[in-house]
Amino acid sequence: LPMPVVVKPSVGGSTIGIQLVTDASDMPAALRAAFDLCSDVLVESVIVGDEITVAVLHGEALPVVRIVPDSGFFDFEAKYEKGKTVYEVPAPIDAAHAAVAQRAAVAVYERLGCCGLARVDFMVSDEGPVFLEINTIPGMTATSLSPMAAGAAGIDFETLVERLLLDARCVPSEIELCDFAP
Repeated sequence: LPMPVVVKPSVGGSTIGIQLVTDASDMPAALRAAFDLCSDVLVESVIVGDEITVAVLHGEALPVVRIVPDSGFFDFEAKYEKGKTVYEVPAPIDAAHAAVAQRAAVAVYERLGCCGLARVDFMVSDEGPVFLEINTIPGMTATSLSPMAAGAAGIDFETLVERLLLDARCVPSEIELCDFAP
């Protein structure tokens, strides 16, 4: 891939282990750091555009949030240091792009068999939204992105948490995780 690229472990969150690599000479160190966290590492082309996220609650897309980090890269510092990022909801982006992102978010949520709350991240290039990833256990503090989107839809934090708890269910699998006993 041509530089710049993003190197990231395939698991985890909060941008831990993710590096923006602009010079090929930095690639070995970025790969080592990512492999230290996970045996599967992704290397992706950098997509230039607006970063947005769409929370999906029980199969319905919430308003789109645009993420505008001061540094231009939504890294750990930008996520957790107050004042390092501006969040705009509803996102001031082209309405057609917002609608495409919301439909795509619901489609990936359903395709993966998600339930409850998930958050789908995109970059909006000149051609439209480009899927980055789905977060099946998104942040759930009062200042996290999914509660922010829910708030824009008229769902306060307490109601959001209550809805998630009331709708929670155990999904049986080959391994009955629900029947664990000490």
